[in-house]
Amino acid sequence: MNIADRIYLAASGALGTNLTNAYDCNAYLADTGDGYVLIDCGVGMEPEAIVREIERDGLDPRQIRHAVVTHGHADHSGGAAYFQRKYGAQVICSELTAPMLSDADEDAIGLTEARRNGVYPADYAFSGCRPDRVVTDGAALKIGTLTFEFVAAPGHSRDMICVYVPELEALFSSDLVFEGGHIAVVPSADFSAEQLFASLERLAAYKIRSLYPGHRNPVLENGAEAVRRALACFRSGRMPPSIV
Repeated sequence: MNIADRIYLAASGALGTNLTNAYDCNAYLADTGDGYVLIDCGVGMEPEAIVREIERDGLDPRQIRHAVVTHGHADHSGGAAYFQRKYGAQVICSELTAPMLSDADEDAIGLTEARRNGVYPADYAFSGCRPDRVVTDGAALKIGTLTFEFVAAPGHSRDMICVYVPELEALFSSDLVFEGGHIAVVPSADFSAEQLFASLERLAAYKIRSLYPGHRNPVLENGAEAVRRALACFRSGRMPPSIV
């Protein structure tokens, strides 16, 4: 689904638009002019549905050159192995996410606990893959005519990165912040409200026109307002409302 200039919504589950598998996060496809960058990969239960959405937009999935995994949670990372294997997409992730993917470590990505709590089906198994590129905080990749800046954004999970594209003034915020200033509070050992607050403080310095979160709806204009609202809650001593 084409949602903005050069940006497509390729996947979205029950916490979004129900475009693809119910367990998928929002996954976005960016057209760089020299192939596509897939930002997050869905859960991997039905990756063919993502491919169908891409093809429905008249795009060729064989042009997916890179697949960014913003953090290890299965709804974002489980499909990476498929796109790497089938289309040769280079998987990009943070230093902290890399061993989780390489080792298919279901404990580290919180899947064991989430499955026990009924968040995922009992028979769901995570497919790991070896990342092709590991990025550090502040790293930037120029791909075609777009620049992808990687910003460490712990809080929702300790390994999470956001992706900022300055040419589009676009922030792919993953599970850090959502429309209306909502956040995603999860009962995991690496959730930290303090770190989430600090990550938002840092991102407030960016010029954000469009916000592309990991769930719910994209914000195509004045995306910075979501960051401001979440920060206002934290600064007043309140936790921002959670989407889960």
